Amino acid sequence: WVNDLSLSLYELSQSKIKIGSYKIETLPTKHSENSICYRITDSNKHTLFYSGDSGWSENLIKLSDSSDLSILESANTLATQTEDHLTPELAGKIARLSAAKCLVLTHLYPDVFITNPKEKASQFFKGEIIIARDNMVIMI
Repeated sequence: WVNDLSLSLYELSQSKIKIGSYKIETLPTKHSENSICYRITDSNKHTLFYSGDSGWSENLIKLSDSSDLSILESANTLATQTEDHLTPELAGKIARLSAAKCLVLTHLYPDVFITNPKEKASQFFKGEIIIARDNMVIMI
């Protein structure tokens, strides 16, 4: 079945490309040498932003500007914070500074759940906050 798979790969760095009716923009993030964040805009101007793994970066705020749905990793708590991952608090700050409409917290390590990540993010972001889960579908 793999031989019948039609697949096109695009390696992105700091890019702006169009695939079908979607515009995809990327910028580097503060995680590893090849880490990037994504902004996907459809033909109706709906926008989805995805941070990927990242520490605090102005690129996150820049690319997520006024996004309809902003998906931010929130792997760490304030007590376990590192420079290459966000916390729910930082995700909330980024969502507020970028004027996102809805924030989805994802990539939460187990100890983050103990701290009530939705409450932590809501200290900084007053819009809708969702905790991601496997197979989740979000309609915007």
